Amino acid sequence: MENIIQEFIEKTFGKNSTVPFRLYNPNLLGLTEQVRIKSIEKANQYTLIEFQFRASVFHAKGGCINIHPGSFIQPVHTKARMKLMKAFGIPLAPHNLYFPQTCRYQTFSLLFPALPKKVTCINFIESNLPGDYMRFQEVDFSQWCTIPHAIDLPISTN
Repeated sequence: MENIIQEFIEKTFGKNSTVPFRLYNPNLLGLTEQVRIKSIEKANQYTLIEFQFRASVFHAKGGCINIHPGSFIQPVHTKARMKLMKAFGIPLAPHNLYFPQTCRYQTFSLLFPALPKKVTCINFIESNLPGDYMRFQEVDFSQWCTIPHAIDLPISTN
């Protein structure tokens, strides 16, 4: 399947393209998940993973979120770890983003070093410490879409 993605990139953008290639998660399109991976953007210089988080219904005002600065991604079946370089839309722990009420949504992106071109399955680990940390095991994006689902498109501001 990894060859299909690479062939698509080469046919669409050219063999030596440096254009980032974004893949959208066709699963978990519903808004019932508390956290989901919306997309993964692979480029020669970086990997950008976009998440969507729904504020908790268990806290009166929705609670808070942050991201552990030691977060990393790892190609499945390897020991290589690509450490978090930058976070967008979410503060690094110990700082928090507080929600004003329950069921609010926050989209945030995490920037990592570039994955090898042929990698199509990763683990995302926020922290190996015990606690309530995000862990996505064996995220296989080989079948993901190149066109975003309508729910993932920005709402018009006009």
